[in-house]
Amino acid sequence: QRLSSLLSRAESEKRILSLDLEQSRQQNEQTLASLRVCESDRIAYGAQIEQITAARDETVLMLRDAQQKLDQYSMERERLDRLLRQEQDDGEKRYDRHAQLEQELSLLQRRIREIEFESTDLRSQLIRITG
Repeated sequence: QRLSSLLSRAESEKRILSLDLEQSRQQNEQTLASLRVCESDRIAYGAQIEQITAARDETVLMLRDAQQKLDQYSMERERLDRLLRQEQDDGEKRYDRHAQLEQELSLLQRRIREIEFESTDLRSQLIRITG
């Protein structure tokens, strides 16, 4: 009877352990399924990260290129500003020289008129003297 009772208890524990084992197996399968989903997500996120990284790298290159162009345009603008200032300075010098030459021309024309007047006066005197 005692053997029968032990056997019965062992059978009962075996069923309990069997149920526990089945439950653990199911939990392990669920965990494994969750891990597969996580792995799939990790792969997908990894691909997204690679895309984002590639886009970032491309953006950095584009920004560098844009900065180089901006630097070139700035240098060209500075060069053109210097040329413009030089042209303005040259224009002012030409204007000043033109005004100076006009003044000299005016003085020469006045002197020519004076000389012509003197010449006419001397001719008149010469004609009066030579009669």
